[in-house]
Amino acid sequence: MNLNSIWSALEESYNRFNGISYEGSMNAIAELNLPSDWFIWLVVIMFFGDEPISSGEFMRALPYGWQDALEERFASAARQGYLAGDGAGGYRPTEKETDAVRRMVQADSDVVSPLRPVPEADAARLLSYLHRIADASLAAPEPTSKFIISHKRKHMHPGRDASVNVLTVQYLNELEGYRTDAHSAAWMAHNVAGHAWDAFSHLWRNGASTLDQMYETLQYNEVPQEVYAADLLGLANQGWVREEAGTYHVTEVGKKIREEAEALTDKYFFAPWSCLSESELEELAHLASQLRDKLKGK
Repeated sequence: MNLNSIWSALEESYNRFNGISYEGSMNAIAELNLPSDWFIWLVVIMFFGDEPISSGEFMRALPYGWQDALEERFASAARQGYLAGDGAGGYRPTEKETDAVRRMVQADSDVVSPLRPVPEADAARLLSYLHRIADASLAAPEPTSKFIISHKRKHMHPGRDASVNVLTVQYLNELEGYRTDAHSAAWMAHNVAGHAWDAFSHLWRNGASTLDQMYETLQYNEVPQEVYAADLLGLANQGWVREEAGTYHVTEVGKKIREEAEALTDKYFFAPWSCLSESELEELAHLASQLRDKLKGK
């Protein structure tokens, strides 16, 4: 059974659900008149709930970003009344922020819940499988840190009474988080910064790249270009990449390291899927492909 193929189909469905709900989200944002950098604030409250949060703690959920940029985002949110200082160097959400999140979540639910991409019985069966895998992932012995999936379960779960589609998106979201947990456990053993690993992964996935090309592709992380330049120099000194006339390539040594990290990620990520029998995995593969194909037409 090709578990990567099943996960690929599920990821496509997850991304499609998010794309479908985008219009509802944008309408809610317009009604709330949120500033342009609203995304980080909403992620904070969705992910951390009422826990105190600092930029350093949030980097555990966004390990490839730039902490200084996050700190400025939080400070901006505090100035505009969405976050409040907790007196210990961190922040907590205000009622203004919590209300914005509630309205955003409801807008997403209103768009996603009425969809009927697959027969009701198939949707319920798929949901059951995803729920079991997510529960097994939370209980898995490795990786020892399950920071992202545990926070998504604790603070983002909509409750058992939510619609089948909303719950399906929730468990796919949890599994996406678990894959990040698994991958972080795989690469952090190499003792490199998250933004350096992300630059390395960019080269591994996309082939040769100049610094300017890389910066343009990864600029959503808000990492300064000079930091990526230093990252590439460090990776070259380690023998993971080489530079030729301003273009960077992954070396054979680098390929081996990155492929081993991907293999270890898969090992961690797919181990909990053993909670399903072979026949159940076969049905999951069918249901995942069915949902993906039907959502493509939406």
